[in-house]
Amino acid sequence: MASILIVEDSKVMATEEAYHLWNAGHSVEIAHSGEEALAKLGKNVPDLILLDYQLPDMDGLELFRTIRDRNPDMPVIMITGQGSEKLAARIFKEGARDYLVKSDHLLKDLIHSVEQVLREERIRRELMSKDEALRLAHASLEMRVGERTSELAAINAQLRREIAERERTEDLLKKELAVNEAMARLAHDLMTPKLDVGAIAQTVLEKAKALTDSAAGFVAVFEPEQGRGKPRDEGYCCHRCHIFKGLRETEFQDGPEGGCAESLKKRLKGRTAFFSNDPGEEGGGLPAGDGQDAPPGKILVVPIMIGEEWAGKIVLADPGRDYMDRDLAAVQRLAELYSLALHRHRTTVKNAMLEAQLQQAQKMEAIGTLAGGIAHDFNNILSAITGYAQLMRMEFKGEERASHKLDQILRASDRAGDLVRQILTFTRRTELHPQVVNIAPVVKEALKLLRATLPTTIEIQPHIDPDPGAVLVDPTQIHQVLMNLCGNAAHAMRDAGGTLVVRLEETELDPDEAERIPELPAGRYQRLSVSDTGHGMDRETMNRIFEPFFTTKPQGEGTGMGLAVVHGIIQGHGGAIQVNSRPGQGTYFNVFLPLVQGRLPEVQPVDSAPLPRGREHVLLVDDESSLVDVGRQMLERLGYTVTGRTSSREALELFAADPDRFDLIITDQTMPGMTGVELAREIMRLRPETPVMICTGYSASISAREAEAMGIRRLLMKPLVVRKIAESIREVLDSAGPA
Repeated sequence: MASILIVEDSKVMATEEAYHLWNAGHSVEIAHSGEEALAKLGKNVPDLILLDYQLPDMDGLELFRTIRDRNPDMPVIMITGQGSEKLAARIFKEGARDYLVKSDHLLKDLIHSVEQVLREERIRRELMSKDEALRLAHASLEMRVGERTSELAAINAQLRREIAERERTEDLLKKELAVNEAMARLAHDLMTPKLDVGAIAQTVLEKAKALTDSAAGFVAVFEPEQGRGKPRDEGYCCHRCHIFKGLRETEFQDGPEGGCAESLKKRLKGRTAFFSNDPGEEGGGLPAGDGQDAPPGKILVVPIMIGEEWAGKIVLADPGRDYMDRDLAAVQRLAELYSLALHRHRTTVKNAMLEAQLQQAQKMEAIGTLAGGIAHDFNNILSAITGYAQLMRMEFKGEERASHKLDQILRASDRAGDLVRQILTFTRRTELHPQVVNIAPVVKEALKLLRATLPTTIEIQPHIDPDPGAVLVDPTQIHQVLMNLCGNAAHAMRDAGGTLVVRLEETELDPDEAERIPELPAGRYQRLSVSDTGHGMDRETMNRIFEPFFTTKPQGEGTGMGLAVVHGIIQGHGGAIQVNSRPGQGTYFNVFLPLVQGRLPEVQPVDSAPLPRGREHVLLVDDESSLVDVGRQMLERLGYTVTGRTSSREALELFAADPDRFDLIITDQTMPGMTGVELAREIMRLRPETPVMICTGYSASISAREAEAMGIRRLLMKPLVVRKIAESIREVLDSAGPA
């Protein structure tokens, strides 16, 4: 039994240390400060002192020097909460017998260290006793050769110390040289034009194992993209890792319970490296078989950080050795360099994505400009076709065969007009007519239409929340979106049949989920999902499906505009669309529309009244003579007096000659010499109360809001329908006072 003095300011720690020492058969005294320790040493001299490095009233080394001055042979074990190689060197240089770092296994290491120091002290004292006996027995000899012996002993001791110090220094220099060589190799790999992070990871692992003499280890990298679409806990360790042990390579992944993720979240929460004695748990994924069959050994875990982001880890293990601070420092340097490689790799990938997005945006802008020009000219042509067809429909109202053929012309014209509107919608160069609605009835109506057109081999499974919240949308365009998505799904299942699932529900995106959808902020959304069990598609196809004119359908079956239009509609409504598909596993679309707070409007009944008529005088202006002719005939059939002009300047001169002659001006927007807006300004300058209506085949040049702000009473899109223009004219003329 030995007497031991514990100098520790923490009462809890001191009590735990004393308890374990008492159980080991030693007598223990406790001092909680340096002054108290010196007072106790003045009364009793213990066999051993356990000294905390941090004390409330003095530095641990200061107290150690005082004790050493009083009793040079007193064995002291220094304990510190934050160890470093530099501090350890200072403590050993002062003469401490051992040096321990506070950790989870401190108490176990403490008993071992105490027993070792006491054993060495007993041996030392026995040797001193024997030396004393020999000294007395050979007193006369010592007197004769004492002086020479003392010199030789001093020289010998000094030589031993110098040799030991040189060997230690040489070992440190070799280790530092090896680290520098490894860093130089990695730095060279970082400078290559094509960065291979996998090869660099392999080099990091090999160098880390060589520098620390480790038997096993792995480098794990967390790639954020691989965690997308998985629960957050599973996202921590989704990357496949490799263990190298001897000549065997073991490949493993996390189990379904995510043990690797839980362990890493717990131990790497502070983003600091750590040691461990538990290969199965603290290794953050080391296979149980590689650790359970061997005696518990040290494990070294070093996080790989990119700024404040945890990007991975380096894990080393060897049951036969203990890791030191210098091992940790070496691996940390490798981790820092590898983090640079990861950062450069991710930056390169991100830049490539941004460049691709920029090219796509430029391509879409060019297509949009082209689409605008096509829409203007095409709508003018359609206006003439539909206008004359409607006039003939009125003339041949009682003739069934002629009426049927005219109806076919009008239907074909409507389809052509829809195609133009789709092109403009895709390029977002047409106005939306949004309203706060519950789109559940729109979805149900679309599914009813689909059921009538789909083969019986395709089963429709609707899951529609009757009250999924209100959204600000154009219902017609949402109907178009659903019909397009469901039509594509049906096409993918037309050969083998399958199941079409449509869901409508309210959902909330938290900040982490919103990060996976860059177009959307966190918040509450309405989610419309369309999935099928069709043939699916590969990633290359999936990356192109929203491009205009891209189609996988046979020639003649698809325009390639459907999904491009869908994408444009959803973005125009402030939403986003996601797609997920694999060959042979079907396709899944998610449409997100932001929820709004507002009262749903009441459904208005359809007006089936006869066409409104009038007797006012209308000045009709369009640079296309065919449109002036068809417009004049339409308006005259409605009872109006019409004066037509194909030149905006001639129309202005005619109006200026007698401003009171005309009750209403209807003008095209895009005309040579003077646009419709410019003509309207001049007319309203001459006679402010004159109502003006503008017709356009392309709305990007002027919006309804801009037209209203200028005093223009109505903005109509070509091609015009008789009922629409008849009702609009009557509403404008019947409105009281100036705009």
